[in-house]
Amino acid sequence: MRRLHQNILTVCALISIILLLNSMVSVNDHILNLIEISDVSKRVMKPFKMSPLNIVRDIDLPPVRIRECVRKNLLGEDINWLICFKDVNEALSNTLYELEGPWEVDVAYSLAEILMMYPEAVYLDIGTNIGPHVLMAATMGHKVYAVEPILKNLAFISESAKLAHIENKITMINNAASNENIVLTPWVIDEENESNAIMLTQQELKKLSEQEKTRTSAPISTVTIEQILGLIMEKTIILKIDVEGFECKVLKKYLTSNNKSHFIPYITLEWEWIQRNENGKCSKSELNAIIKGFESSGYTGYQTGRITENTLNVPLSNSILANSKISQVVFIHKDALPTINKFEKEHVKIEDKKYVKIIKNISDDKKNK
Repeated sequence: MRRLHQNILTVCALISIILLLNSMVSVNDHILNLIEISDVSKRVMKPFKMSPLNIVRDIDLPPVRIRECVRKNLLGEDINWLICFKDVNEALSNTLYELEGPWEVDVAYSLAEILMMYPEAVYLDIGTNIGPHVLMAATMGHKVYAVEPILKNLAFISESAKLAHIENKITMINNAASNENIVLTPWVIDEENESNAIMLTQQELKKLSEQEKTRTSAPISTVTIEQILGLIMEKTIILKIDVEGFECKVLKKYLTSNNKSHFIPYITLEWEWIQRNENGKCSKSELNAIIKGFESSGYTGYQTGRITENTLNVPLSNSILANSKISQVVFIHKDALPTINKFEKEHVKIEDKKYVKIIKNISDDKKNK
């Protein structure tokens, strides 16, 4: 009996040890689980960085008064689109309304022909105003991203798009564009020209008179072109940018980057604003930097014109881009369709006198025809 009792005690002791070991394992597992949960919570609890992109829907837009909605067309009736105009005495809207054809006709023809060459490409318009080119691209069937700091202008785009049943083609982004994420205030230089709105910092805003401040709009967040591109899944983009002199700041990082996320075969911009440093947003050194950036990224600049009529056959040298008065420029990537530059190598870097002579010869040839 004594031996049996000892055996029972031994078995009980062994069971106690096993239970103790199990409990220790359980505690360790629990501790590990807590550590993992703690690590996860640390990861989850990190501050969430919200995107500065302000994508707006129709319900976010203010009501607007429309003067009239009319159709504009190119190439006869082959390309036509609907656009609504402002019911106010506003210079650009009035000019657009009175024109028989489209706004910036050379730019419109260039864009239309480029978009036809790239039917699957996305059209990105930074600085859209009331959308003369946005609406054309969307009517042609392209997916469009319209970036505009003035909310009322996006409201007019929305009204035009709804009437034409193309609203599902357009993503509207209510931001200004720059090289960093800051808050700027839109200021209209001339109250009769709402399209000429420049973005002011707080320091610049303080320099305005009380009367001048009456022509400001609600402050707006800026976004970079890299943040906009991050929103676009498609890899080929046709870009037009008109941001009243901020082009240098917007494009510099993209042009100097070795790893570009998207292929942009054509970039159209209002060159005169940055070449003359209008509004003090593009210094001479910044201008030279983006000219070199275009060159190192494989782009050549041309004055806007019709590709099918072979008007884009005179490349602009860096000297011309930096010093000559040119209104609109389209930069064409070396891999873009079609191969436009048919000049021999010695004609690629032309100087001002030769440039004027070549332009004159082309004009004379057209007259003779």
